[in-house]
Amino acid sequence: MSTPRALKTLDRLPRRVLQLAVGLALFGIGVSLILKSNLGAASWDVLTQGLSHHLPLSFGTITIIMSGIVLLCWIPLRQRVGFGTVANAILIGVFADVGLALFPTPDGFWVRIAVMLLGVVLVGIASGIYIGAGFGSGPRDGLMIGLHEVTGLPIWVVRTALEVFVVVVGWLLGGTVGIGTLAFAVLIGPLCQVFLPLFAIRDAERQPTDVDPALEAPVVVAEPEFAPIATGSIPVQPPTSPAAQVNVTTVSAATSPVSPATPPAEAREPEQAQPARAATPLPEQRPEPERSVDA
Repeated sequence: MSTPRALKTLDRLPRRVLQLAVGLALFGIGVSLILKSNLGAASWDVLTQGLSHHLPLSFGTITIIMSGIVLLCWIPLRQRVGFGTVANAILIGVFADVGLALFPTPDGFWVRIAVMLLGVVLVGIASGIYIGAGFGSGPRDGLMIGLHEVTGLPIWVVRTALEVFVVVVGWLLGGTVGIGTLAFAVLIGPLCQVFLPLFAIRDAERQPTDVDPALEAPVVVAEPEFAPIATGSIPVQPPTSPAAQVNVTTVSAATSPVSPATPPAEAREPEQAQPARAATPLPEQRPEPERSVDA
């Protein structure tokens, strides 16, 4: 008996939720490593970092508030908020604060480079993990998609405009822009392309054991069998009533499955009649002479 696909998806729900949580947690940790390197943050993190210099709030708290503001922009853009969207808005900020509190500030330029690259790679892996769970896009990605649908501009134009805008505003507010910002912009796309297929949870492909064989068995339609055609017409059973009489000669041989190599009877040339052999005359029987009977 086959298992409904909806039940299979429900069976995978705990794994998907766990994968989403792990991915968002690693994303927040990766963001904190990039910030600790002090070599420049990602575009939206530059804006958040700049705001943190002017507000008595932690980086993670401002991240959550910014995500909420972005979600409000979804309303006029008619984007649908999912479970993964809300989790993204909350968990990344929480774990970013955890990482900033746990990790020390690295010393030395090359150590900072290594920490920054580690953070970028970790964010790329985390993106593949949480996106692969299939719970929807994050607040900022949804904003990009909504603007694309409303304005009709290409995705890359909308994304580039958003990234440049938040980087400029964040830099003006005191956020750090540097080699880390450039490295994140260059590497995050290829990293997501590598790791997303590894962690994507796809719908189970239909296997032979998943479906009732009786439902998936191919239906074979038997070809009707016809008697050999010799006279150019197919035999028809005599009708049982005068209304159903069918003239046999009107049934053309073209409607019967005749092999292409055998032309219809009408198209064949009549065979030439063999000349009749002359009858061999029987030898003429002469009457025997009557014998006289002596008296």
